[in-house]
Amino acid sequence: MRLWTIPQLAWVGLAVVTCLPQVWGEELWPAPITVTGKSACAQCEGIAKGHDIALTTENGVTFVLKGKGDDYKAAHKVRKQGKVITATLMGAITPMSNDAGEPYLEAAVSGVQIKSDGVNMPVTIAGKSACAQCEGIAKGHDIALKTQSGITFVLKGKGDDYKAVHKVRSEGRLAVATLSGAIAPRQNEKGQPYLEAQVSTIKLAPAAPVTVMGVSACAQCEGIAKGHDVALKTENGVIFVLKGEGDDYKAVHQVRSEGKTIAATLDGDLKPMKNDKGEPYLEVRVSTVKVAA
Repeated sequence: MRLWTIPQLAWVGLAVVTCLPQVWGEELWPAPITVTGKSACAQCEGIAKGHDIALTTENGVTFVLKGKGDDYKAAHKVRKQGKVITATLMGAITPMSNDAGEPYLEAAVSGVQIKSDGVNMPVTIAGKSACAQCEGIAKGHDIALKTQSGITFVLKGKGDDYKAVHKVRSEGRLAVATLSGAIAPRQNEKGQPYLEAQVSTIKLAPAAPVTVMGVSACAQCEGIAKGHDVALKTENGVIFVLKGEGDDYKAVHQVRSEGKTIAATLDGDLKPMKNDKGEPYLEVRVSTVKVAA
């Protein structure tokens, strides 16, 4: 197998990040990798040896899929019909080249679904935002997006959603962008590769809610803070003073002095505070709070 050029390596990186599902939580992408594209017969189309299912994404990345199950067999029967299929990958994704030196990616699949005839879904990427020039990625203060797999995009756009993300790009926020047009492999002055693309839409990803758990108390009764709010003491000694209004908050408020184990979902910024004795605590509003089962 021959060595791949930098543009081809960038192409591989694009394929990997294109497959990443946008699942947000404590882990950025805990779900399996899926990829969507048009089906073909790998050998019949001169992509690779063997009559496996080939899948080509909207941006031209080609996978050769290996599998055994009934769903794979069903997709295999209609692979020449240019169906839009979605495959769930398992194991390693292996960069390969055929006899003509054309690159493709080989992967085993755990499942394949036939979606429809017609056009593929648009390419969507996700990662942490940055300022391209401030971080030394590229010239111009465009939005840079760094994916979990280490691929960096420099994104060009004009709409209100682009402008909104552009304002906070240096904060390292998670963002999701839908690409439009060609994706161009580039290098900066240090020879570091990145991918440049136009975006049709970009938005900040919703942050996963933060939940804390601990023993309840009355903030003022325990000398934690002024006001008879619900206090929550975590196992590792962090003290929260919780502000809320709903029925669930009122229910916990009534039993706060009983040392119940409670779980609270935070809503808004944490405010570091100190009481009259100089003892620290965190004040925060809650969207929900309940006594743990």
